[in-house]
Amino acid sequence: MGRFEKVFEIGQDFRNEGSDPSHLQEFVQVEHYATYWNYEDNMQFTEKMFDYFFKELDLPKKINVKDKN
Repeated sequence: MGRFEKVFEIGQDFRNEGSDPSHLQEFVQVEHYATYWNYEDNMQFTEKMFDYFFKELDLPKKINVKDKN
């Protein structure tokens, strides 16, 4: 993150381990970092970011996972 105050990344990832409906081997990861932000700042940004994603993509905020309550 050197010389950047804020970094944001959405990337496709793969983990080499078992898979089930709630723990897939391939997944998309969202990461963000900001200098001088504390825990509360990060949580506030993350909540607003996901609210924005769900609204813009017209997705429900509750997702049902097969074989899970």
